[in-house]
Amino acid sequence: MQTITVTHCKVQYGNEYRRFLYENTQYLPLLAQIKRLFGFSDPEDVILKYKDEDGDMVTISSDEELVFAIGLFTGSVLRLMVINNHRQTQKCRGTGEHAPHQKNGDFWRDRWHQKLLANPELLSKKINKLTEKKDQIRNRLDWIQQKGPHPRFPNRANHLEMKLKRIESFLSDLQNLSSQNPSSDPSHCPSFTESPTNPSMTPLHPEDLAEKFAQSKDLREQHLKALSDIHIELQLLKIQIQQARLQGKAGTPRNEVHQRILKLKEEIGQARERHQQKKAELQAFDQSVRAMRQLQAQRKEQKQQQKV
Repeated sequence: MQTITVTHCKVQYGNEYRRFLYENTQYLPLLAQIKRLFGFSDPEDVILKYKDEDGDMVTISSDEELVFAIGLFTGSVLRLMVINNHRQTQKCRGTGEHAPHQKNGDFWRDRWHQKLLANPELLSKKINKLTEKKDQIRNRLDWIQQKGPHPRFPNRANHLEMKLKRIESFLSDLQNLSSQNPSSDPSHCPSFTESPTNPSMTPLHPEDLAEKFAQSKDLREQHLKALSDIHIELQLLKIQIQQARLQGKAGTPRNEVHQRILKLKEEIGQARERHQQKKAELQAFDQSVRAMRQLQAQRKEQKQQQKV
């Protein structure tokens, strides 16, 4: 009878890792499975590499080379690295989208600017923080000019000047973004008029504010309870993984243990995604409550001015 080779593979592409059992010794099916797991298209040129016993990165491009790598890591995990230097698009982290190919720094800076434009409150906080930091560095430079350089740090002034230029450049970019924003008033923020977690919170009339605050307290407790439940679920899944590993040491078949662990890790990934989603909903909800409080404070000030 022909024996079936089962290899435990751990594949890395960037900051993403995938584990699976490969019941074959052919290179092309393995390459197709890895492309499918990481979302590559078929025409994309993907290279598989592994680190040998000498610490060198060895390329796999044929069945013979794959068989040799499997034999080299018999009884352990075959760790592979995916390299794709010729792709025309760059995959966005955390999404399945593909962005036009451009320099990595420019691409992520543009995404960060889009996030700031969508959140005027965060943009304002960043500008204030950078302004304070710029003032602190200028004060330190003035102090060095008055007292003279420290004998142990004669180049401190040069480093501070370079840091000041970077901060001023970044601050200038953020101020340009702020001028592009139609309004920094919280009432123009989408979460002010409509909360993703509770669309019924509009319209916000003065007589409804007390009732809305009471409802928001209950809703926030529900969000916190959901986050706590997911956290407990993650802890239980991690305990089950530890138990499965102990069963493997006690004599349970290795393939059965690996399949059980892979299934548990998939459940952990799904739970973490739900945790991130709930956390984002809670942040959006808190932002809408802050907007209501600002509206309430503005109306109190208006009433006081009318009385005066």
